[in-house]
Parts: sequence; C-alpha cells; structure tokens
Amino acid sequence: YEVTTRRVELHGGFVIQFAGDAIFAAFAAPWAFERDSESALQALLEIRDDVRKQGTFEGHPLAIRAGADFGPVNVRLTETQGDPRPDLFGS
Repeated sequence: YEVTTRRVELHGGFVIQFAGDAIFAAFAAPWAFERDSESALQALLEIRDDVRKQGTFEGHPLAIRAGADFGPVNVRLTETQGDPRPDLFGS
C-alpha cells in the first residue's frame, strides 16, 4: 500500500480507500487544476511499472488492471482524526 499511496500523493492525488488489492484515489479534489487528468494517469503508469518490477509472487507473474473515471463529483471536507479530507460523491 505504501508504494501506491506514495505514487498517488506524488502526483497531487489522495487515497480514498483500499478494498482488498484495489486502490481508490482521487485527483482534482477539493480543488481542480488544469493537469489533474494527466497527473492521475501518470501515477497509474508509475504504479504499473512498480508492479512489473516486483516480478512474481509465489511463482505467478504480477499484473495490474486499472481504470480511470473522469467527471464531476460533489466534494465536502470531513475531518478524520483531526485531518481534513475530501469526501467525494459521484454525480
């Protein structure tokens, strides 16, 4: 989880949650910038490269499947353990 979180944050995003081996991250929230889509895809490509460098796990090659969704969302700031974080809702 540390590698993927680091890549997402390096490119201006934040991790919403992990679900099993999946990561849900957001870019452009709560403030949008012109290059957010590009930053999200760059983070994705770097995560893919990191997974490929890992090689295998118990004799099985590691692979990644990914998707990206672009569009408007509703954002509200919530505080978790004193840390304000955006809470997203698709629209």
